[in-house]
Amino acid sequence: MNFKFRLQRVLEIRELIEKEKMRLLALAQEKLHNKETELQSLKQQRSHFTGEMGKKSGLTAREIASSHNYLNMLGDEVEEMSQAIVDMRQAVEKKRAELLKASQEKKAMEKLKEKAGAVFFQAQARAEQIFLDEIALNRRKVGRWQ
Repeated sequence: MNFKFRLQRVLEIRELIEKEKMRLLALAQEKLHNKETELQSLKQQRSHFTGEMGKKSGLTAREIASSHNYLNMLGDEVEEMSQAIVDMRQAVEKKRAELLKASQEKKAMEKLKEKAGAVFFQAQARAEQIFLDEIALNRRKVGRWQ
């Protein structure tokens, strides 16, 4: 007789949930990494522009004002992106916590399956031993009567 875990479908669903949580975490981490790369690029762009403006001389008031406005715009973008990264990091941590919970729930079902299997196989071994004892007892009885 084979062991059949009565909550196998629940275990399978928990495994699917865990895989989905892993996928969502990986996606959030990838988005965070891309946004951090984008922020680094923006900071380098700002730094490069500042360096180039420092090398130029004889700029008109309009060029200086335009450059100042551009640097302000880049600074605002850096701030917005930095805040977005903070929010994304929080989202990644939330997804990590969700994955941890899903993993724990799956692990609990796996332990339950192991325990149920152990109980089943112990009961099966006990039944076999009783059967073998009965056969041995019957052979003894038949041996006495002959």
